[in-house]
Amino acid sequence: MLLSRQSFEIEAAEAPRRATGGRAIRIRQDFHQMQLGFPRLTLRGHLLVLVLAALVPMIALGAVLTSWLVAEQRKAVTHGPQGTAEALALAVDREIAANISALEMLATSPEIDRGDLVAFHDRARLILGKRSHWANIALEGEMGQILVHTARAPGTVLPRAAHLEAIERVRETRQPVVSDLVVGAVAGRPMIPITVPVLRDGRPRYTLTAMIAPDSWSAMLAEIHRHSAGISVALDGKGRVLARNRDPDAFLGRPGPDWLVAARESDDTGLARGAALDGQEVVAAFQASRMSGWTLFIGAPRGEIEERFAHTLATAAGLGAVLLIASFMFAAVAARRISRPLVALEAAGSALASGVPVSPRT
Repeated sequence: MLLSRQSFEIEAAEAPRRATGGRAIRIRQDFHQMQLGFPRLTLRGHLLVLVLAALVPMIALGAVLTSWLVAEQRKAVTHGPQGTAEALALAVDREIAANISALEMLATSPEIDRGDLVAFHDRARLILGKRSHWANIALEGEMGQILVHTARAPGTVLPRAAHLEAIERVRETRQPVVSDLVVGAVAGRPMIPITVPVLRDGRPRYTLTAMIAPDSWSAMLAEIHRHSAGISVALDGKGRVLARNRDPDAFLGRPGPDWLVAARESDDTGLARGAALDGQEVVAAFQASRMSGWTLFIGAPRGEIEERFAHTLATAAGLGAVLLIASFMFAAVAARRISRPLVALEAAGSALASGVPVSPRT
């Protein structure tokens, strides 16, 4: 009886403490369940979170690499046309230099020294046949008066040349001059004159001009974009179109777009954006010609460039999404395979603790 009474007193003394401890355990469990507003994760959930944590750096790396790829593509789009524009300007300068050399050779003809303009006319016609892109050859005297013109018979009364400003500059500087686009005084159609001095005793006795048709320069520009949708334009010193790879006759002599003119006035080389004369939005690289007052523009359609960037981003995003989904699928399968035996082991342990017999699994 005494033992029972002591046990009862001990039980009564311990009961509040056990109750308090039980409440504390339940409170801690409830706190863990409500912590940060998320329920407690299962083992499979923890495994998936682990996989996701491993994937986050790879996703970040993919985003960085995609940004780098787009930046490099933009750089290529910028530098590609710029290099083409520089190469085109060099090609134009070489062609101009070759034309000047041929004219200077013709300027040394002995027929000029003898004053035999009829014989010089014949020689000029012979040279003209060897220079397919020359339309005509003219010999000018004082005040730009045309003395010989290969499109007219010797002795024909001829007008003054249309490129008087260039002729005066040649006489003053005694250096060759590449003129802007003019309407030929004899041919009556747009021409590009290249004029050299005919020096005798160090003094300019005459000037000699090769009239070049603009379509020969347009053909050179068209060759560059033979396999692309780009636009090439050559502006003369007054900002007018003297050659174009597309529909050159429709735009010949027209003032270039304001943004093109402003770009070439700001620098000898660079990049500009705007609407071409046909309304198409382009990104154009430009380069000034060293031997003339011309500026060469190489443009790519802006829509085509943006389409490249969009394609790159779409490809990278699609590939990343496929890899991410595949990773989650593999992670889910792996988590299930790992957690299944552990869950079964936990269930077996709980059953054994409850006295329920458990059959061994093989």
